[in-house]
This record gives sequence, structure tokens and C-alpha cells, in this order.
Amino acid sequence: MHEGKKVMVITSRVHPGETQSSFALEGMVNFLLSDDPRAQDLRKNFIFYVVPMLNPDGVIQGNMRTDLCGLDMNRRWTDSSPWLHPVMYAVRNLVTMIQEERKVEVFCDIHGHFQPIGSFMYCCNYNKDSCCGCNSYEDDAMLRVVPNVLSNQNEWFSMSDCTFSMEAYKANSAR
Repeated sequence: MHEGKKVMVITSRVHPGETQSSFALEGMVNFLLSDDPRAQDLRKNFIFYVVPMLNPDGVIQGNMRTDLCGLDMNRRWTDSSPWLHPVMYAVRNLVTMIQEERKVEVFCDIHGHFQPIGSFMYCCNYNKDSCCGCNSYEDDAMLRVVPNVLSNQNEWFSMSDCTFSMEAYKANSAR
């Protein structure tokens, strides 16, 4: 049934104050579950793992960017603790387990910014030590395909606002 299917992992709401990420995820899930032929094609070819809220404690507390411990969960992907960051730890282990069986084609971590208008993406870039395993200029070019298609299909998506680099202070974020 799942033979040959690729994987997409979609997460949201790592920063509690980014409520628009919940709405974006809800729209994405509604589309994926619809009868639209494009959604049917996606379901035929992909297995979707969806984590709708990475920081439920921070959301319940009304925090803007942090969890109960005052930590930015988006900087805890590579060094998450099962005791201090159980959701991040579990999702990271889930992705690791998935990768033992098949390739994760897309990892989408939905955020919401307070200044920019419209949609854009923060993406990885080619680097021999890259977070996403890019090891060639061809891989780097492939990272630009989805943002380019989105910018051509959606007037609210801005290719010029996309970033294809990883600043040092974001090294532990989900990319």
C-alpha cells in the first residue's frame, strides 16, 4: 500500500504567538483531504506526517516564542532533551525512524512572521556541511524549485523574500 511512496513531514506552531501558522496548516490539511485531483495525486504518491502544534505548553501559557522553560523550541532540533523538550525530541526521532525506511522528500515547518506580508520560505543551501544533506550544486538548484513554482502560481508568494542560507544563530532550527 505504501510501497514506493515518498514522505512529507509538516510541522507547525513551534512559536506559540504565530497563530497564523495554525490557520495555514488547517488550510493545507483541508486541501490534502479534499477531492481535488491534485490532492488525490499527492495522497497517491506521498505519506504525510503532520504535527499541528510543536509547542502546546507555550501556547497554553500564552507565550510568544518560548515554552514553559523560557526556551525557543525552534533552536532545540539538534540538541533536544526527552525531559525538557519532549515534543521536539519525539518529532526528531520520528523523522530519524522514517529516514531509516524511506527518504523524507519535504520537511515543512510552518511559521508566521509579524512584519512581512504574504508567503515566503527559509530554505537550506548547498554546503558540504549543509543541514539538509545537499552535496552538489544540482541539489542546491532543486531547493529552489518549490519556491519558484509557488511564486509563479500564487500572487501572495514572494520568491524575492525567500532565503537560501543558514545563519549561524539558526543552526539548531528545523531546516
